[in-house]
Amino acid sequence: MITNLNPVLKIGLYLGVALFLSSCNTARYLKPNQSLLKGSKIVYKNDKTLKDKTSLSNELLTFIDHKPNDKLLFLIPKE
Repeated sequence: MITNLNPVLKIGLYLGVALFLSSCNTARYLKPNQSLLKGSKIVYKNDKTLKDKTSLSNELLTFIDHKPNDKLLFLIPKE
């Protein structure tokens, strides 16, 4: 299939695929201790009875565990 293509077109195709695959690294500009996650938000269904909402929110945020992506391009499972 690819063997019948014009050599210039074949090189262009390879370069295009290489550029596409190299552009998928979203964390390349992050410093060592940074992450892309902006934060989590806690929504209370009934906050009328809460006295100290801030301390409760801070305590609950310690229990939140974010899972990394487990699939590549939404289809292929990572190792």
